[in-house]
Amino acid sequence: MATLALYLAKPEQLSVSVGLITLAYVVLCFCAWRLKLSVPVAAMLMAGGCDLALLPDLRAAAGEDLGQYGDIVRKESRTQHSDAFFAITTDFCVGRGQLVALAGMSIPLLVHAGFAAARDSILRRRNSAVALRDRSS
Repeated sequence: MATLALYLAKPEQLSVSVGLITLAYVVLCFCAWRLKLSVPVAAMLMAGGCDLALLPDLRAAAGEDLGQYGDIVRKESRTQHSDAFFAITTDFCVGRGQLVALAGMSIPLLVHAGFAAARDSILRRRNSAVALRDRSS
């Protein structure tokens, strides 16, 4: 016996997904502050990373024709949104949209933290070498 399930995207679910992504963005900005990173730089890197990560999926969904599925969803939600809107909503609600957005924000933050740690290590070594040289003089 086979069961067929059909996900019907609701327009309000997209705002919930965007809200969760925004919450994750704020939490990651707080993490950047706790790591003593430059928060404006980290925020710009995370926003850019999120945009770049989501761009391929959004471009693919923008030109998507859902056929009869789009008609069913429009009728059930009582809206006149385009097929692309419902494709994007579905990608964020049951697809990989939220995960891709989170990865797109996290990876640049980790790279930024790694570069900051390497820079601090180099500066610490340089300062200790200068202090050692001054003491021996």
